[in-house]
Amino acid sequence: MLVDTGAGRTLISSDVFHRVRGRVALRGSAVRLVLADGSPLPVVGEARLRIRLASKNFPIDAVVVDRLHYSVLLGIDFLTLHGFVVDLKRNVLSCEGVHAQVPLVLREGDQPNCVEECVYIAEDRNIAPRSTAAVSCSIKRTFSGDAIFESSHHCERQGGYAARSLATVLNGRFRTFILNPTQQEFCVKKGALLGKLTGIETEDACSAALATTNVNQMSHSSLNDEVMKLAREAAGASLDERQISMLFGVLWNYRNVFAVGKRDLGRTKVLHHKITLTGGARPVRQPLRRLCPKDRKEVSALLRNLIDDKLIEPSESPWRQELCQFARRTGRFAYVWTTEN
Repeated sequence: MLVDTGAGRTLISSDVFHRVRGRVALRGSAVRLVLADGSPLPVVGEARLRIRLASKNFPIDAVVVDRLHYSVLLGIDFLTLHGFVVDLKRNVLSCEGVHAQVPLVLREGDQPNCVEECVYIAEDRNIAPRSTAAVSCSIKRTFSGDAIFESSHHCERQGGYAARSLATVLNGRFRTFILNPTQQEFCVKKGALLGKLTGIETEDACSAALATTNVNQMSHSSLNDEVMKLAREAAGASLDERQISMLFGVLWNYRNVFAVGKRDLGRTKVLHHKITLTGGARPVRQPLRRLCPKDRKEVSALLRNLIDDKLIEPSESPWRQELCQFARRTGRFAYVWTTEN
């Protein structure tokens, strides 16, 4: 739920509304909503809702909309109607009339920065042999946001491994996975030092605003043309104009997800990638594929680009993949990673 004092009306996502509506009637609405970039936000209707905060119910006429990034957006109408005040000094949403106080999690520039903090285990946890477990961790500051977690290798000396990963921190707490590759049960103790946390600046993958990557720093009209071109290429001859228009709507609403150029790296926060353990199998030993001298320069340039884009990094892991180059009929080269472990 987001508190937005700049929004005139309280909004609720249509998906959330249909899950919790019960017998609440959905009526028509004359409200028209426009996002900051000028694109419309589809309005489904209006409904009389009760929003529960601090164990108390607060009624409000909310606008039901499609494709809202948050479940509920509390606007200035809700705050004014019930006398709520945003107290930034104490980080609470307070209502003196009913003595209700709701903690706030500040976002973006208002929240405290997490330059580098030590990470400690927040609970005792036993990890079974040759398995992973999610472990609750904490830092000593009240920080909320995205951060990079890195292991300090204290855990590795006892047999547990924690990978460098992106963590979403809420009020100084988050969860990370610890691997126990040994044949014995491994125990992590509450209060043990696990690593460090460094805050980073991120943007929402499916936000309504345009992305700030180099590819999407084009004008609104040129981006519109690129997305329509992409929709027509994907449609081919199998879709009519109405269906192409619907496809364009999907691509446009999620334009920060789909790549529109070779240097557009997309938004990897949208996808969840998981590598499962292979039981007792050992890494597959792969023969080194030597390249002819005329191809080495092109492969070196490719690797430099991938490293500069932070898509890969040098590795000495036995599970690493070797790069294999082959020529297409067009004369250009393509690259694949050989046998998957």
